[in-house]
Amino acid sequence: MSGIIQAVKLIPNFSVLMMSNEEKGIIHAPNLDTPGGKQSYFRSIENHFRNDITFFFYGAQGKKENVFSFFRRVIKDYRNFWRTVHRGDFDVVHLNPSLNLKSFFRDSIFVMICHWLKVKTIVFWRGWNANFERKVVRRILPFFRLTYGKSDAMILLAWEFKIE
Repeated sequence: MSGIIQAVKLIPNFSVLMMSNEEKGIIHAPNLDTPGGKQSYFRSIENHFRNDITFFFYGAQGKKENVFSFFRRVIKDYRNFWRTVHRGDFDVVHLNPSLNLKSFFRDSIFVMICHWLKVKTIVFWRGWNANFERKVVRRILPFFRLTYGKSDAMILLAWEFKIE
């Protein structure tokens, strides 16, 4: 069994979230107008939600960025996410990271913002890099617990982690 999956099992009060029809949710995703797997998935289901769902789009939105514009945009993404979640009176936030270097650290800040604002958080792992997982387990598992470990639920669809 995966080292991270074992670590998640050790997190107290870890439970699956169910939304009532009155609850508001926000989905953190790349812009649905840009190409990609997450975008295609959410475009295919966006008209089927029964709840009040808002999308928060992060990232370059299909634009080319230099180093300066990248850092400026990332800070702006965090600030706008904080404002959106804080002002939106959301009951749950759905984050969609991949377990890779770029996504892991970028989205850990979004998880912490949710924790600081006391909003329920679901982390749906959309990609799993086994080599990066081994690095996390060996070197930065405490960071994982302090960030993603604050989530209320995690979802990972992969046969490798089937619990029997």
